[in-house]
Amino acid sequence: MTWVSPDHKTENQIDHVAIGQKWSRSLQDVRNKRGADIGSDHHLVVAKFKMKIQAYKSRTEQLRKRYDVSKLKDDVNAWEE
Repeated sequence: MTWVSPDHKTENQIDHVAIGQKWSRSLQDVRNKRGADIGSDHHLVVAKFKMKIQAYKSRTEQLRKRYDVSKLKDDVNAWEE
């Protein structure tokens, strides 16, 4: 239970962790921490994620290709070997 009434007789689960379907496999564990002193009648909800992310490459880096222009300067015709 994540919420306790001031008289400590009523408990409800009203605090949740919401994530999109894309990230649902990354969610490993969700727990509440009753001992956390946060000055509220709610208990702290903690979620554990494990994410695999890739380095971001800008669009210009993806489109930039290197060509070996020295091969264009050769007088030898590659077809006549």
